[in-house]
Amino acid sequence: MIPTRIMLIRSTRRYGGVERQIIGYAQRLDPRVFIPTIVTFDDDLPYAGQFMQAAGECGIATATIRSIHGAGTSGAAHLAELARTMQIDMLCPQDYRSNIYALMAGRSLNLPVVATVHSQLSHSPRMRLYGLLNHFTLRGMDGIICASRKVHNCLSKLGVHQSKLFIIPSSVDPGLIRCVLPVDRYNTPGPAVCSVGRLSPEKGHKYLVDAWPKVLKRVPSARLVLAGDGPERHRLERLVSYLGVGRSVKFAGFSPVPGDIMQSSDLFVLPSMKDSLPLALLEACAAGKPVVASEVGAVDEVVVQGQTGTLVRPGRSDELADAIIWFLTRPDTASTMGDLARRVISREFSYDTNIPLLQEAYITCLTGTNALEDPRSRMDRGTRVAAFHS
Repeated sequence: MIPTRIMLIRSTRRYGGVERQIIGYAQRLDPRVFIPTIVTFDDDLPYAGQFMQAAGECGIATATIRSIHGAGTSGAAHLAELARTMQIDMLCPQDYRSNIYALMAGRSLNLPVVATVHSQLSHSPRMRLYGLLNHFTLRGMDGIICASRKVHNCLSKLGVHQSKLFIIPSSVDPGLIRCVLPVDRYNTPGPAVCSVGRLSPEKGHKYLVDAWPKVLKRVPSARLVLAGDGPERHRLERLVSYLGVGRSVKFAGFSPVPGDIMQSSDLFVLPSMKDSLPLALLEACAAGKPVVASEVGAVDEVVVQGQTGTLVRPGRSDELADAIIWFLTRPDTASTMGDLARRVISREFSYDTNIPLLQEAYITCLTGTNALEDPRSRMDRGTRVAAFHS
């Protein structure tokens, strides 16, 4: 059997959770069946360079195509030319921008196009035009990988046919979430709280910092680690200084192994104002940490109230503080919730669980037969994948 060559296309401005997710899937696809290449646009350098470097270090083939800003249909032409040269069999765009060009290129080459939608579609005024184009484009896809049930429901409401939709959650490798470089606990025995993510306004770190003085009044030995970098860092550092909590807050910067920071903490906090199903959340749960999170996006598909963590309203520092205090003053209960979170990740959000589903979705779109139309066929996934291998 000749492996199928697929192109994973990402129009990216940075190297973050989605990019790490794409690399994770590309690494784990069965090489007897799929040969992946990751492609970005050269107008996104140097940010795309970080993405390409990380992919290359994992042994994944990479390529870039020429800038498409203001280029009309030429971006699709460049993509089609690259796909033809590389003898690609299927295009797999990963965001609204690459969706548009991949569909145009795919139709010109008569190739199947299978998009992955990582988050709910944006309705902001700035993104309205792209949103309208994306809605139209997604209806023309041969298949769509939905990274959460919320994405699936959103696309269903837009009129995308159920036979094209495959729910395959974002995934992590629980075995890689281990402690190698423990976080500095300032030589104190106090509990550690961590938040991992880009320091940008939508991530809501301001509300976590605002909550911290109230936490310290109840748990004076508590320490907060903010792992990540971004445009809000200096503003957050000034806020920490203004509130007088600098001795208990550490800015750890970007970490290529955030699982180590999580493993060294007692509680993970996701204070986002808007989000989808962030990889950092899955990694924290895989590390066995209970979670305090804003009820946004698809977060409630992982954080089950009172079982694996606590959900609060976004932008509410008082609720964040109360929830953090509750966990830090009940370590036994927190540990029990963390253990359950780890089991949930292993069962539903691990690569071991979801790579076979992704491969079958790709095979379904390649062969034009959608076994998911009949729910009973879910019982025989392995048999049909094995038949494809033969």
